[in-house]
Amino acid sequence: MDPTAVTCLFVIILEAIAGFFMNGFIVLVIFCNWLKEGITASVNKILVALSISNMCFAAMSLASLLIAFISLIVSLYSITSCSWLTACLCFFHFIKIVHFTGGFLARVKVQIDALVPRLILVAEVVSLCSGFIAALICVAQNQRIFTNTSVVFTANRRNVIDILLSLFQRVFVVILIFNLVPFFIMTITTFCTIGFLKMHIYRIQRSIGSSSNLKTHQSAASTMTKFLLFYLVFYLGALTYPFMYVELPYYSFYIYLVLSPAFTTLQSVLLIHANPRFKEALRFCLNLRNFDFQKNL
Repeated sequence: MDPTAVTCLFVIILEAIAGFFMNGFIVLVIFCNWLKEGITASVNKILVALSISNMCFAAMSLASLLIAFISLIVSLYSITSCSWLTACLCFFHFIKIVHFTGGFLARVKVQIDALVPRLILVAEVVSLCSGFIAALICVAQNQRIFTNTSVVFTANRRNVIDILLSLFQRVFVVILIFNLVPFFIMTITTFCTIGFLKMHIYRIQRSIGSSSNLKTHQSAASTMTKFLLFYLVFYLGALTYPFMYVELPYYSFYIYLVLSPAFTTLQSVLLIHANPRFKEALRFCLNLRNFDFQKNL
């Protein structure tokens, strides 16, 4: 990092901490005198209010630096966490549905319920690391770009857009790398599960038998397929947009902002649709709401 930027950051943090504690000292002294004497001068009330305002300003000055960095980490962590946990869900269905005659996967099948908390822990740790690394890259690239005054003040609009797109692409490459593994897990487990179910159905038809869990397994495989297609569309859109931004109309950015939060909504719809308990609870809530509405009428 640039020594000037590091020095500036250190001075800002030191000033904010010093201002916070010095104003806190003023409030503490006045408060102790009030406890001792039982009464305080009117000017001290103004000083307390002023010192508290100064403390808030110092705290927010420091928080504004940290919030931007932390919010970036949380945002990048959330995206990767969704991918890894969806991959864990697909892997769980794969292990539960597919029959293994022996080997490593057969031992995993026996212990899968005990391994679920460990899978979640690994997914969260990897997601947090990816978000932190991507955030560091983003901060480093931001500093390199915006501390170069010749670029900022002399570049035309096209050059500035190219610089910002290059920054976004670098960060996205890191996120894409961390998300490729869970996407491959989703792909492999989904196709293996579908293949196993097709062979299982074929064996049932030949033996003229039946399976009580067949519908449940087919529903799980259908959910895995929907998740795979959902993430495929999401990754393709997120990957192509930075490279097509310049050629797209200006309002495409607002469309991108509107569609981005829909990721969580659509995934929750898939989860509710795939689980009979969720659907039954949703029907109950909707019926209860209609009942209350009709009763009030």
